[in-house]
Amino acid sequence: MSDRGLSRRTFAGLAALSLPVVSMVASVPALAASRPVKSLSFTPAAVTVDSCSKVSDLTLVVTRDGAAAVDERVTLTLPAGFSWADGTTADKSVLAGPGGAVSVSVVQVALRNGDYPLRAMLDTGETTSATITVTTTETTAEAWFWDSGWTPVGAAAPTRLQVKGAVRAIGYGSFMTADSTVLYFTTEVARSVSSAVAEHTDLGGGRDTITFVAGGAAKTYFNNGTVTAFPAVPPTAIAVGTRTWLTPDGDLYLGETVLARGVTSARGNVYTGGAGAGSGEWVNVTYIQDNVGKVYDQRTSRTSTGPSLRRSATVVGALTFLDSNGDLYNLTDPIASGVESAFGAYNPGADSRSVSYRKAGAAYAWRSGTTGSTALGAVPDGSTLIGSNAWISPSGQLFWKDHVVATSVVNGTAFYLSARDRDIINFVTSTASC
Repeated sequence: MSDRGLSRRTFAGLAALSLPVVSMVASVPALAASRPVKSLSFTPAAVTVDSCSKVSDLTLVVTRDGAAAVDERVTLTLPAGFSWADGTTADKSVLAGPGGAVSVSVVQVALRNGDYPLRAMLDTGETTSATITVTTTETTAEAWFWDSGWTPVGAAAPTRLQVKGAVRAIGYGSFMTADSTVLYFTTEVARSVSSAVAEHTDLGGGRDTITFVAGGAAKTYFNNGTVTAFPAVPPTAIAVGTRTWLTPDGDLYLGETVLARGVTSARGNVYTGGAGAGSGEWVNVTYIQDNVGKVYDQRTSRTSTGPSLRRSATVVGALTFLDSNGDLYNLTDPIASGVESAFGAYNPGADSRSVSYRKAGAAYAWRSGTTGSTALGAVPDGSTLIGSNAWISPSGQLFWKDHVVATSVVNGTAFYLSARDRDIINFVTSTASC
């Protein structure tokens, strides 16, 4: 190379080396033409309404790369039990208008209480939802009691209780009002209740208990009118069973004793009878600690180890665990996969276990000592599991297994009375028709 410039040979060589660079630079505009970023959101994201009322103040906004997207097609899907203003229930396909907005048509609300998702999806797959919380109007609600031991099933109608108004069943003869007051039948137990669980045993001819937290104090109410306080339980704890509480930081209390730490989910169940129990009453606590399912037996003070679980797994009843991927276990027995909800029950006297669960919208029942699960074909798809063998359909029918117990049901809870091998259902109906 001379001081005055590049030689022809050197220039040609450099030109050849530069060709890949030219090719790479030419490809940059193609990469820049990427797919636009789309999003959609409801305003407001959550609303609360009375049963049988209407929702008309929801707006869906669609954006494309941060700007309002006009003429984007959106599919709206109603929750089960809802209908559009024209009485139809099928999905609606609409186009976003000015400002990327979609005004949701008036929606007729379902009869029964609960949280319902109104879903929206773009043609390109982006989704969002708004939560519609339904509560019962006070003038139409009545509370009821039903026992599967009434023979034959269906021979006796449910018993109407002297409880009326916007109440939610929480257990045997027990209800919570809209203003967080807990009732035992018509007796006021406590006000400003943040959590409560009610159970029944046959001890002494029948004993009902309500374990609760009110005004930061942990207590248990007995049906003879006495109340026992547990001052060692922190005020932030949540009642998760008879004399059982779980704090936000994972301390699990049985009475005033810390049973375990680092617990993410738990349920305490009270029993009488069973091996080693004598004539007394005892608590069995099912919980998850360090992603492992465990069961504590108060009769023996022993803890059994169950299945290894993923993060966010939950306890769904006695001895029963639902993993975050939908795998369902009873103790270490795998019951089913793809499960959406479940409830486990235990009979210590007969050493038998049962699980009610929902999979792909359908109802199933499993019992230890049997092969596989039984499909409950009479229970409509999309029904809500409320406890042992009990379901509320999207139209408000209450099912016990395949038997219709009641209609116009808005909420309820069912528990297994192991001493009598039967299910007890407390539920609330609304006489209104949408």
